[in-house]
Parts: sequence; C-alpha cells; structure tokens
Amino acid sequence: MSDAPPEPGSKEIRSLTEQLLHAFEELDLLHGVCEILSTSADPDEANKHILREAMATLEADLGWVVYDDGHRGGRQVWRQNVDARTATFLNEAVVDAAIRTGQHVWTDDLARELTSPNLKLPKAFLCVPLKTGNETLGAICLGKFATGAVFTAGDLKLVQILCAPAANALLHRRIERAGELKRYVSPQIADSILRGGDVQLLNKRAELTMFLADLKGFTEAAEEMEPEELVVILNEYLSAMTDIVFAHDGTLDKFVLGSIFGFFGDPVAQEDHALRAVRMAEQMQRKFAELQTEWHSETSKPLGLGIGINTGYVTVGHIGSSNRTDYTAIGKNVVVAATLAGIADHGQILIGQRTFSKVRDSVAAEYVSTRDIGTQPMKIYKVEHAAAKKPDSGAGARVAVSPSGAIDPRAVIGSGAISHYRIVEKLGEGGMGEVYRAEDLRLDRTVALKILTRSGQDDEARRRFVQEAKALSALNHPNIATIYEIDEARGVHFIAMEYIGGRTLRAILDAGTPSIAQALALAIPVAEALANAHDKNIVHRDIKPNNIMVSDEGYVKVLDFGLAKLILDAADADTHTTLMTRPGTLWGTVGYMSPEQAMGVTLDQRSDIFSFGVVLYELVTGYQPFVGNHAMAILHAITFEPPAPIHRIRPEVSAELERVVHKMLQKKAGERYQHMKDAIVDLKRLQKDVTA
Repeated sequence: MSDAPPEPGSKEIRSLTEQLLHAFEELDLLHGVCEILSTSADPDEANKHILREAMATLEADLGWVVYDDGHRGGRQVWRQNVDARTATFLNEAVVDAAIRTGQHVWTDDLARELTSPNLKLPKAFLCVPLKTGNETLGAICLGKFATGAVFTAGDLKLVQILCAPAANALLHRRIERAGELKRYVSPQIADSILRGGDVQLLNKRAELTMFLADLKGFTEAAEEMEPEELVVILNEYLSAMTDIVFAHDGTLDKFVLGSIFGFFGDPVAQEDHALRAVRMAEQMQRKFAELQTEWHSETSKPLGLGIGINTGYVTVGHIGSSNRTDYTAIGKNVVVAATLAGIADHGQILIGQRTFSKVRDSVAAEYVSTRDIGTQPMKIYKVEHAAAKKPDSGAGARVAVSPSGAIDPRAVIGSGAISHYRIVEKLGEGGMGEVYRAEDLRLDRTVALKILTRSGQDDEARRRFVQEAKALSALNHPNIATIYEIDEARGVHFIAMEYIGGRTLRAILDAGTPSIAQALALAIPVAEALANAHDKNIVHRDIKPNNIMVSDEGYVKVLDFGLAKLILDAADADTHTTLMTRPGTLWGTVGYMSPEQAMGVTLDQRSDIFSFGVVLYELVTGYQPFVGNHAMAILHAITFEPPAPIHRIRPEVSAELERVVHKMLQKKAGERYQHMKDAIVDLKRLQKDVTA
C-alpha cells in the first residue's frame, strides 16, 4: 500500500521550517560571538574563541585563523587539530589567493585537487576572508576529513557572518595601534607597519644612529616663567622639531626636560641612517634660529639648542612596565649621544667618530677634541652648518610679534570702548587674551569681554579664539557661562559673554580648604557642566580652579573654553571645525593636565575627567596631587607618579570618596570613569551620605 500523498503546501512548510532553523542557528551563533567580543579586549583571543564556535557549530575536524601580514603564508594566529606544516602548505596553495582576491574557497574534494603525498589534507574545505570594507585582513579556514563530508551553502553563510565581527575587531586594533605608532614614527612608517610592510617592531640588537636635541637653559627659564608661557614655548619647539624628525623618517623616542631623543635605522632599516640624522640636526638648528626671531623676551634666561649624534650598536624594542611601554633604544651608545648633546653649545651639532666615518664624504665637519666618554676615549667632531643666531641675555620665548602696522588692541582698550561696549575694569588674563568687565550700551547689561590682545593676533590664536566661541555657542547649561556674541572692531577680535560676579575657585581654595560637604557642593556642578559639554562632543582641556567661578549667589560656572576640542566622527570632519592635537603638542595648564595631555597624544572626554579629579583632590585635601620644582617635573609626576593617599592628608575623608577621586586620577584612561555621568552618580550618592 503506497504512502498517502503529501498535503498541499507541506513542501513549502518544510522549506520555511528549514529556513527558520538556519535563522535560529545564525542568531545563536551571533549571540555567542557578541558575548566573546564583549568579554575579550584582545582580537587574537576573540578570534580563537570564534574559531572554536565555528568548528563546533559546523562539526569541522580542523581549523585555523590566519592574518594577512603582507608575506607569503601569512601569520597563523591559532590552529586546532592541524599541524603547522599542513596549515602553511594550504596557506600558500589556497589561502593566500583567497586573501588577495577577497573571494572564499569552498570545495568538497580538496585532497584530490591538491597534490601533497606527505600531508593529510581535509576532504571538505572552507576558507572565508576576514573582510572589512574593501580590505581583507586575513581568513578563517575549516576542514573535514570524512568521506562524503561537505560544507553546505548555509555553512558558508554562517562563517561569513562570523568573519564580519572578527575583521572589525582586527580593524579596531589597527586603528588603536595607528594612534600609538604615530607617537614615535612618521605617519608613512606607521602605515607601512600596519599594512604589513617589511617593518617589524621586534626587540633586537642593531646598529643605529641616536640623537638628542637639548634645549639649553630650559630648566632655568622654566623656573621664572608662568605655566601658560612655558606651554607655548614647548608647543612651538616640540611641534617644529617633531615635524623635522618625521620628515627625515626618524623614530621619536621621548621628550625629557626640554630634550628630544630619537634614532634612525629602526624600525625601518636605513643604510644612510647616520646621514639622515645629521641632515635632520642641520634643519633643526635652522628652524630653531627662525623660532628665535619670532620670540620676544619674557625672561632674563637665554635659550639655545645643542645636538649630539652618535652611531653604534644598541638594544632596541618595547621596554617599560605593564602600565606603559615605549619603543626605545638603550645602551652605552645612547649615553654617548646624550653626553655629546650636553657638551654642545648653542647652535652646535657634535657627532661621534663612528658617525663621522659614515658621513665624512657628504658632511663638512671638523675635529674638536678627544674625550673619555664611557670606557674609552672618543674623537668628537663639530658639523659645519649655517650659523644659528646666538641667544642674547634677553632671549627667552613666548609668542610671535604682531605684523608691522597692526593695530595694538591695548590702544583700543585704552580708549575705553570697543564696538558698543564700554570697558569698566580688567578682570584677568590668560594665554590668548584679557578679560574685562564692560557695559553693553545697547542692552544696558554688564558683560565679560574677552579681547584677543596684540600678542595673540596671529592665525593660530584667532583660530583658537573663534573655536572657544563656537564651543560655547553649542552649549546651554546653567553651570556654563553663556556667550552673547563674537565680533571684530577696529581690527580687534572679542567675545562678549555672561558676567559672573564672585570669586574663582582658586580664590576660594587660597582662603582655606572647604568642608567635605562644601567640596562636593562645588564639584558636582562642575561635573554636570562637563557632562553637558561631553554630550555635545566637546572636551574642555583646561579644567582648573582659575576657570571655575562661584557667583555671589553661590552658582558655579565653568569658564574659558579657549582650548576646547570638538570630538568628531570621520563623517562629520567636513562640516565641523576640529582642533586636532599634533604629536608633541601640549594643550592645557601644567599641574591640571591629564597624562594624555602631558604626552601630547589624542584626547577624549576622559582627559577632562582626570583634570576634574585633580581639582576635586585639591578641594578635598587643600593640596595639588602632582607637584614639582619646575613644569617638567610636574609633567613627569602626572605621567608616572601616584598622588599621596588622601587619608594621609585628611583622615576624616571617607574611603568611598577617596576611591572615587583615585579612579578619576588613573594614569590609563581606560581605568578611569569612562563618562562623567557615571562619576556624578557616585558624587551625588556621597553628597547624600555626607548631608544625611
């Protein structure tokens, strides 16, 4: 007796059921992958787990992940149930082409298609590239040995689903590494490293040419200068010298007390590394002479530049602690370069005899002396180059002199009026301008008038001045000073903003340490103002007691967004003004900078959280957490030294409040509060406990 015919539509129902089962399988797999990526910050570890998920779901006998490193065979990251010889053979025979073309490989009889008498090859084989956009970053490979085993179209789709988050994890790491690499190598070298060029950041011993550019008289000048003035000098000097190092494809190691240390010959091999170093030094001296003509004296201490260069074998690689590593060079030949820089007078480039032997046919240099450096005497040579301008007794530094014929803003201020504002009295001054109390004659109200002074009438100052106005105009919060207008009158730029009568937080702290309740009452409005700015993608970058006002009525206001930075997505870059941080550039006030600011790297809202933590520490203890005899010592403390425990200074402070402040002051941004709103929740809870 024959079976009954299927009911109408049963075939369609079976098809829909199979589709639903596949869909549930895909969702289950994606859920597992999301859990993996949420718990693992390391793409390598995440991709190992993803491979295991794929093998378990597809019942594969073997598998491996390979990254494209630009070389034949790729870089095998993780293998399961497959030996290195088999994986390497298949990489070269099949996988390389898949990565190169971005096309998957899917076959049910790989062993017959490839000839390899000494290797056991899988019968069914699936290779799916790790693609993101138009770029392929590697591949996931799976195999089955059993006769009749196959990978279905559904299996292929599942692996393709897995490959998307795996590739994105790799791309995210590449972006993070790019930011790190561009701290010490040129963008061209960084891109070569990230795209798998013939560059490897390995620990090794190699012959390199080291240099140290020493800013002469910097420590003495720093003791006399205001922090804001010191930052301007460092910005101009470090930015200019960093550009020159990168222009010659050098590697930037570190900044120490006005000195710049770096080397040539690694991570990119350079046969002419000694000559590159000398040519770089010559350009540095020329640029420094140009800077001197732009600076005018704010200190009696002169500044100069001496450069030492030495060639020899050193150990180079990633050296440091678990909190931070640098790609650096160490060894006696590094010490020789530093010694030569110490000996060099302003305008001099001194080179060791090994360097001289490599550049003597291309560089004019004369013998100076023989000195005991290290364990043996060394001949020292002076490079002959265009003479640098000698610093006179008043050569110091700060800002560019206004172009000849420009209107002096102080003459306008002296007239007592600008535009429709009558100037009443001076309230203060900062790095870009002076602030006055003024009367708005049109609207009959008191305003604070910030005027870009003559020393700031250059393109960069005007750009920052406008940046502050744009930043403020995007904000509307009761704890942020309101901007009324930005304008120009008689060639002088100014911003009219809300006038707040009262005292700065600096003045309050100078009068005495507030109670814990008062400290929290002052701090929370500042945190709420910053949270509002961060919601608008704005980072203040200069949070300090001088930029916080407490009105006569007790209202707290955050001022001075002159250093504010817009944090933008790439898609917004064409429609917004972005103030970028250049390598080696410092923005902010020494003592309240975050470690990121001190190192001149890219910032986000977590930098403000650190600076706010410094202010909160001072509110609670009456002391700044990071101190030193001069600005560079303070920057070193911010970057490397922990602050004194709060309970040792003020024992009555609760452990929870100390924990909150400690979390804000973590050296690594990832270990701080990630959002100011999270800190506000803890601060308000503490405030409730204190007032209960």
